[in-house]
Parts: sequence; C-alpha cells; structure tokens
Amino acid sequence: MSKRKHDDDLDLEADDGSAAVPEPAGAGDPTESPPAAEAQLAELKDKWLRALAELENVRRASRIESEQVRMYGATPLLQALLGVLDNLQRALAAPPAGLDREYLAGLQLIERQFADTLAAYGVKPVPAGRGQRFDPTLHRALMEQESSEVEPGAILTPVVPGYRLHDRLLREAQVVVARAPQAGA
Repeated sequence: MSKRKHDDDLDLEADDGSAAVPEPAGAGDPTESPPAAEAQLAELKDKWLRALAELENVRRASRIESEQVRMYGATPLLQALLGVLDNLQRALAAPPAGLDREYLAGLQLIERQFADTLAAYGVKPVPAGRGQRFDPTLHRALMEQESSEVEPGAILTPVVPGYRLHDRLLREAQVVVARAPQAGA
C-alpha cells in the first residue's frame, strides 16, 4: 500500500491503510517536560490577562472620550452664539431714542432667555467685575489705563464678558487693567 505525504511530511495514511490523524506539534513530545508546559501555560495566561487589561483600558478611554464629546462637542457653536449674545446686549445697552418701552422689555426678556439657555447647557460667565484682580488665565487685557480708583493690576473696566463651558474657558473676558498713576503727571 502506498503512503501519501503532506507538505509537512506528515503521514496521512497508516500502514494498515486507514487514515492517520496528524498530531499537533509538540503534543506527546517526550522531550517536552512538564515545567516547560507550565511555563508556556503561564506565558499564555499572562498574555490573556494583558489583553483583558488592554480591552478595559480601551473601554475606559472610549467612555471618557464619549463624555468629553458630550460636554464640549458644541464649543464652536456656543462660541458663535456668544457673539450673537454680545450684539444683542450692545443693542440693549444703547437703544435708539423713542423706542417703545414694551418692545425694549421684550428684547430684554429674549436676552435673559438666551443667557438662561446657555447656562442650562453649562455656559457660565467668567467673573470680571471692576476692582477684581486681573487673572491672565481668565482675562485678556486690551490695555492698561492709569487710575487711582482701583488697585494697580485690577480690572478697571470690563469690555467683553468671558464665559466658561463647564470647567473649561470658552472665551476669556476682555478688560481694561488699571495701572498706578505716574508721579508728577
């Protein structure tokens, strides 16, 4: 009876003509000792545990990224809407002469609703009141002006309000900062 050989030179037929099942490499190898098998098992278990840890890290990173997108994904839209709010507030600050009071009151309600809606989505104003200490992480100094009304380095005049989105700065407040009057001036 003839023997057929596989590419790996494994016998596919037994001497008696029945099909032989090839044994996996290393199986039944009398030269492989139990300590070597245990070492291989420990190595595979270590790889499995590392893969589980990596999977958990990917899941955690995905949750964090998803939360960040949920909280801060609308940043460009909110920054654009702040410009609209600024213009509405400027218009309310200097209404044309003869404007109907009820019409003006209606516009003020719209401005309040606009600000309340932004606040509902986590947008809060940055404190930038007169006399408050200038903080370069929250404020942008447009200029310095001599003044004896507030301490040097304090905000003299808020120009454009700043806002935070949750815990991040959305837009810094633009302010005029006081400096000490020069002697003899």
